[in-house]
Amino acid sequence: MRAIKKQNDTNKCIRCSEKNTLVSKDNLILIAKRDRMFFVRIENISKCQAIGNKTVFHFFNDENIIASRCLKEYELKLKNNGFIKVNRGTMIPIKLIKFISKNSVGLIDGTDLRLQKKQKININEIKMNLIG
Repeated sequence: MRAIKKQNDTNKCIRCSEKNTLVSKDNLILIAKRDRMFFVRIENISKCQAIGNKTVFHFFNDENIIASRCLKEYELKLKNNGFIKVNRGTMIPIKLIKFISKNSVGLIDGTDLRLQKKQKININEIKMNLIG
């Protein structure tokens, strides 16, 4: 993970020390681990899974972070950044969806995720995220 530090002169950006570039706070999520906090770029997250009262963040580079907070606490920030809840314990980026069937969601990497019966995926919400 890259070290990202808060910048004092602005409230809307954070400086990434590795490349010395500015990153918008809207594109970051703060993941709380027991003894550390991580600022992570949301576009690097491939999947979030709830495991008890913890959340496992999976990244495209095959790293994982186990957060000390439940998925519900991250849900709104993720939804506002193009994620969708496919079942009670899993959120994925909409850009990874290849197809949606009655019982599952297929991802572009070939993975099929089970859809929960109560979970209704709003097709218009997906279209809006893909277009806008």
